[in-house]
Amino acid sequence: MKIEVFIPAYNCKDTLPKTLASLAAQTDQDFSVCVADDCGPEPLEDICAMFPMLNLRIVRNPKNLGCGLSRQSAIDTSDADYLIPLDSDDMLMPMAINIFKQSAITNPDIDFFVSWVLNEIPESNGKGYVTIKDGFTLVSGKMYRAEFLRQYNIRNCEEFSRFADDTYINMLSYELGKTKMIEMPLYLYTCN
Repeated sequence: MKIEVFIPAYNCKDTLPKTLASLAAQTDQDFSVCVADDCGPEPLEDICAMFPMLNLRIVRNPKNLGCGLSRQSAIDTSDADYLIPLDSDDMLMPMAINIFKQSAITNPDIDFFVSWVLNEIPESNGKGYVTIKDGFTLVSGKMYRAEFLRQYNIRNCEEFSRFADDTYINMLSYELGKTKMIEMPLYLYTCN
């Protein structure tokens, strides 16, 4: 089973190292990483070179395409069986890959895995992180079965804002596929 984490990256020299460090700290290292370089002002090769322990590749867009189409360029060039989206300022908890993988092994008919999320709230006055548990959360740890995305031609686009694009993909996945909720936080979301 091949798992790939894909990260759209633009103007992220201050945040991408932290994101990649969270991937280097995974308890299960059997996965690859694709950074989709959206023609930002800084070269991402220098940042990515800081993490030689990761099975990492960079896909460079021909021009600035935006977050949604950068995600799609990473997906289009991947040969993975499962895909995990991650923003360049967010992190995965150390056991995330292992838990996603074990969930896929024990539930091979599931198309869309969703986990709880920890939100980093800058205005929290030092209260740290808030766990989102109840109800539908639009920001969540996710893993898609790649064949499911291809089967229904579910694609990221820039016709929507970044938030609306996520919502659209999640709603399609809930409607069309078999979904499993992993009831623990695997994703650390930075509210910027």
